[in-house]
Amino acid sequence: MDLLSDEEIVEKQLGRKVKNLRRVVKRCKYGYPIVVESFPLKDGKPFPTLYWLTCIFLRREISRLESEGWIKKFEDRIKSDKEFFEKVRKAHEEVRKRRVKI
Repeated sequence: MDLLSDEEIVEKQLGRKVKNLRRVVKRCKYGYPIVVESFPLKDGKPFPTLYWLTCIFLRREISRLESEGWIKKFEDRIKSDKEFFEKVRKAHEEVRKRRVKI
């Protein structure tokens, strides 16, 4: 019996080919990928997303939250809560640094 590679598993989770997979960042308790990291460049051009959520269950839950208006709630909180804004800004800065490091 052949085991599937991480790339094959991620492709099954996402329902499409993956083109810029660098590594699995986080796995579930069963060993399947939850989050993957992409290379920051593809064909010499910036690749827009560094991290992808691949877990089918978590993607479904995020989709549900988005459909319930949580994106707008986060946007509103970023505008009204300076401490939360600063945490989001720092998170974005860490991703920027990570892109440069890779």
